[in-house]
Amino acid sequence: MKGLLVVVMVSLLCVFGISKECTNIPTQLSSHSFRYELLSSQNETWKEEMFEHYHLTPTDDSAWASLLPRKTLREDDEYSWEMMYRNLKSPLKSSGNFLNEMSLHNVRLDPGSIHWQAQHTNLEYLLMLDVNKLVWSFRKTAGLSTPGKAYGGWEAPDSELRGHFVGHYLSASAQMWASTHNETLKKKMSAVVSALSACQMKMGIGYLSAFPSELFDRFEAIKPVWAPYYTIHKILAGLLDQYTLADNS
Repeated sequence: MKGLLVVVMVSLLCVFGISKECTNIPTQLSSHSFRYELLSSQNETWKEEMFEHYHLTPTDDSAWASLLPRKTLREDDEYSWEMMYRNLKSPLKSSGNFLNEMSLHNVRLDPGSIHWQAQHTNLEYLLMLDVNKLVWSFRKTAGLSTPGKAYGGWEAPDSELRGHFVGHYLSASAQMWASTHNETLKKKMSAVVSALSACQMKMGIGYLSAFPSELFDRFEAIKPVWAPYYTIHKILAGLLDQYTLADNS
C-alpha cells in the first residue's frame, strides 16, 4: 500500500512539473504584433483555436471580484462586494461608511514600535545604495560615461532584466520619503531621477531604459528574451511614484 502511494505521488508531481513550466521564451499570444494580426483577422476558426486555452483578465476589477468564490456569496452580497470596490477606486467623494485613502505624508509610525523599526531598517538599506551603480546600465545604454561599476544580479550589465531593480528603488524611495521626509534620501533619489533624465535627453527619442530597445523587437518576434515589458513597467511605475509621491518632476 505504501509503495502504491509513493508511485501515485510521484506521478502527480511529474504531471504538475510538466504543466507548470517557467520559461523566458514568449508565447505567440504574448506578442503584441501577433495579437494585432490575430484580432484583425476575419478567420474565426483561427481565432477560436488560438484563444481556446487563453484566459485574459482585462482589469483589476475582475481580480477583486474573484477574491471571494462566487458560490460563497449571495447575489446581494456579491453586488455589495463589487460596489464597495468601485467606491474605493472612485476619484469622486464617496458617500456612506467607506474608507478613504490616507496620504503617506500624513502617516507616521510610533518611534520604537516594531513597525517603526522595520521602516527604519528599510530606510537604512535605501540610503546605502549607490547612485552611480544604480544608473550604470542606463548610462551605458544612452552612450554616457559610466563612473563606478554596476550592481550584480538583476542589474548586472549582461542581465536582460537590468533596470528592473532601479524601478523598485524609485517606488520604494518615493514611498519612504513620503513616510519619513528624510532629506538625505530625498537628495539621493533626486540624483537618480536627474541621471535618468540625462540619459533620456542623450538618447533623444524619448526612450529610457537600462537595456536597448532591441529586446522589445525580440519579444515581438517571439524569440527568447527576459521580460522587457515587465521591466519597463517597473521603471515607469517608479518614475510615476517619484512624481506623485515625491513631487519630483
